[in-house]
Amino acid sequence: MRMLSTAVALAEHVEFLQPAMRSMELFAGLTDEQRLKIIYFMKVVEFDAEEVVITEGDAEEGDFYVIYSGQVVAHTEGLFRGRVMGVLGPGDFFGELALLLDRPRSATIRCVEKTCCFVFSRTDLQSLMERYPAIADTIKQVARERYDKL
Repeated sequence: MRMLSTAVALAEHVEFLQPAMRSMELFAGLTDEQRLKIIYFMKVVEFDAEEVVITEGDAEEGDFYVIYSGQVVAHTEGLFRGRVMGVLGPGDFFGELALLLDRPRSATIRCVEKTCCFVFSRTDLQSLMERYPAIADTIKQVARERYDKL
């Protein structure tokens, strides 16, 4: 994992990040001004192919990830990596269940290829959801669907 940029440095790349966020369903309903506010508290992190981002059962404080580029696979542990829960790509997000439900991680997330993510801490995710109800609704709906599959 490589930290590509912190929130302060991201402000220099608004022209690049605004269109990227506009194309993501999670942020599409926001104004440019609202997206700019979000840019100030997110980090950008890059992972290598085959790198594990989240490990199933991990109970430590974690983060919420929105995929900017690349692809990850979510799977449960077990013989031959257990059951594949899904493959996620640009615009998809993960890590919300553990943060919303305050429980250990429900799946292992492994990068299929080099993957770049926008990363938010638990506190940042809570602020994001409080300030932007449309984002909260999307995250909660996906979380419900994923929880039902467990």
